Amino acid sequence: MKKCQELLELYSIKQFYSCPFKIAQIFEAFLNSNELFQFVMTTLDGLENLKHPCTQKSAGELLITMVKNAESRFEKVPEIMGVICARLSIISQPRVRRQIINTVSLFISRPKYTDIVIGHLLCHPVPYDRHLAELWRTLEVELPSTTWILWRLLRKLQKCHNEPTHEKMAYVAVAATDALYEVFVGNRLQAATFRLFPQLLMTLLIQIHHSIGLTMSDVAVPSGLYTGQEMSSEVTPLCFAIQATKSLLLRTLCWQEFNIMEKNKGWTLLEGKECHLQGVSLLANALLERNHLLAQKVMYLLVPLLNRGNDKHKLTSAGFFVEREDIRSLLPCILDLLCETDEKIVLLAIQILLQLVGTMDFTTLTAMMKTLFTLFGDVRSDVHRLSMTLFGASIKSVKYTDKKGVENQVLDSLVPLLLYSQDENDAVAEESRQVLTICAQFLKWKLPQEVYCKDPWYISPSEAGTVCKFFGKKCQGKVNLLAQTLMFSKNAKLPIRRAAVLFVGLLLKYVDCSELRTKGTDWIENVYSLMSKGDGIGLKWFLRGRLGGSVVEHLPSAQDVILESWDPVPHRAPCMDGACFSLCLCLCASLGVSHE
Repeated sequence: MKKCQELLELYSIKQFYSCPFKIAQIFEAFLNSNELFQFVMTTLDGLENLKHPCTQKSAGELLITMVKNAESRFEKVPEIMGVICARLSIISQPRVRRQIINTVSLFISRPKYTDIVIGHLLCHPVPYDRHLAELWRTLEVELPSTTWILWRLLRKLQKCHNEPTHEKMAYVAVAATDALYEVFVGNRLQAATFRLFPQLLMTLLIQIHHSIGLTMSDVAVPSGLYTGQEMSSEVTPLCFAIQATKSLLLRTLCWQEFNIMEKNKGWTLLEGKECHLQGVSLLANALLERNHLLAQKVMYLLVPLLNRGNDKHKLTSAGFFVEREDIRSLLPCILDLLCETDEKIVLLAIQILLQLVGTMDFTTLTAMMKTLFTLFGDVRSDVHRLSMTLFGASIKSVKYTDKKGVENQVLDSLVPLLLYSQDENDAVAEESRQVLTICAQFLKWKLPQEVYCKDPWYISPSEAGTVCKFFGKKCQGKVNLLAQTLMFSKNAKLPIRRAAVLFVGLLLKYVDCSELRTKGTDWIENVYSLMSKGDGIGLKWFLRGRLGGSVVEHLPSAQDVILESWDPVPHRAPCMDGACFSLCLCLCASLGVSHE
């Protein structure tokens, strides 16, 4: 009250114009939140008085003084921000503009208002006009608050990435990306930019990945935002993300990394749907070579993205890991990626593991081999082929003292590899033969040259016979080998089904009938059932025409399946008859019936 009395005694219009902030300093304590709002709005109206520059100047002084002193007692901050942003374009005096922008800086630096102010600023058209761009670039914030503000802006973008994928990209994602670009250009939050570099870089790379191929029509723009404005076709979410990433590298002194990206067309790679990950790997490699400390921080952030991120998180993170060497502690996370449904993620995981396979301990190696075995025959041909490549590399990396521990896994892989050497995809077939050679070397076997024949077995039955004879003599537990092969008679690919049926027929000649008999008729019924659902090339004719009722009597449950599913008119394939006949003879012998 004493201050009020002193002010009123000395009050004059002249003195008010020279120091109007004294009124705000003294009287703001008597105003409630609603009165504060009314005071500020009235002051902001004074900014419209273009005829009297002194009025604008006084309004600026009053406004910033009121906000400084009232601290956290404001309630209608969005409305205040709306008027400030609308008035910026009519304020020509540099000093007053600075005061208005500093007012925004005061609001945004208070944790209570940070998200409110950022949220409001992100609801403006992008690219930002020169007034809003100036606001983002010239935020005047005390050092302790810079990291907080930049982090909250970054979180706005990250939350868009964590939400379920919708038909359209959230507008906030594009606006936040453009805001980050303006902040980097202004460089007023430099310390925070350095501190948050890993998070900023990874988030922007993921935003690039999300933005590939999108236009602004693919963004959920709030209705009425662009009233009376036309959006240029050159403005895309991707261009905002690329320019923000470029400015981030330059402002954090990553000049060499930036130059590497420029010289190697890295930005073009990042923008491409098919070559995006090459661009990520190029940048990762540049960071690892030139800025090891920053790269370490980036890698630390990638672990949760590999574990819990969405597909684009995992892809971008894996793209960095391709260039990483000392990441053995992250192997469990990378191994889990082998089970992903996204083909690109699986292929990247294999690419990473190929670089690390030589450093794995025995337990990790065997676990990985089991997972890879399940990928043999994957419908994604590249996954199928590269899983075999990694399996072969794993066998090569097994230490001499550990060989006994993986021998069974190697033996189990022989039949699949042999059958997939007949695959219709030449690359898969060739890789199967290569890995089969590695397995043979591991077992100290010398494969017959017929294994490397590229002709299908049904065209060259004599070569198939030589291959089967070799495996018939080398492998123990031939009944289990037969059972494993029979599973492939249900394969979706015709060449694999043919190869499986032929292999069974030829291999049965080397099976001890007493060993076959120990399995009982249930197993043989399964053979009939599987074959009746398979290709049936030649086999149908032999089982129906040559075995007759003498064998079928022993297989009552299979009889119905066979007779119902087979065609009444046989379609013979002479090249398969030898295989089928061998199968029939052995089955008859195992049952103790005549094969006549």
